[in-house]
Amino acid sequence: MEKNRKCRNAFKRNLIAVAVASCFAADLAVANPTGPTVVAGQASFQQAGTLLSITNSPSSIINWRSFSIGASEITRFIQQSAASAVLNRVTGGDL
Repeated sequence: MEKNRKCRNAFKRNLIAVAVASCFAADLAVANPTGPTVVAGQASFQQAGTLLSITNSPSSIINWRSFSIGASEITRFIQQSAASAVLNRVTGGDL
C-alpha cells in the first residue's frame, strides 16, 4: 500500500515536471527565424531583444534553419525600394 502511494506521488511529480518543461519548450519552438545563410546578394542581421531586423540587397536569397515568429516577436525586412525582393528558404525542419 505504501509502495503504491510512493509510486503515485513520484508519477505526479514527474507529470508536473514534464508539463512545466513543455511550457518552456513551446517558447523555444516559436522564436524569431534562426540560422540564416545568405546564398545570393547581401544581407545583415541585427537582433535586439524580440526584434530581428534584416537589411538586404535586391534579389537576395537567404536560407534559414527555422522560420517561426512568436506573437510577441517582430521580424522586419529593410529593403532598398518597393521593387526589392528577397527569397527566404527554410532548409531546416521548422517552419
